[in-house]
Amino acid sequence: MIKFLSAIIFLFLIGSNIAQASTSLVDVGINLYGILMFIGGAAVLSSQLGPVAGIILSIIITAIIFMNN
Repeated sequence: MIKFLSAIIFLFLIGSNIAQASTSLVDVGINLYGILMFIGGAAVLSSQLGPVAGIILSIIITAIIFMNN
């Protein structure tokens, strides 16, 4: 997994200049954090409400969060 992420970062660095690469790395970090928060939130809601309701509720909450941006 680490090698895969390193390859993605390396491709970002090759495909752009340093300023764009640093911005891309920050964007990748923010997106990975968002994915982990979504998975963590779905796991917590699934443990409380059950798997189907937890995943549906986490999708609805994520959609509401992104709708405001």
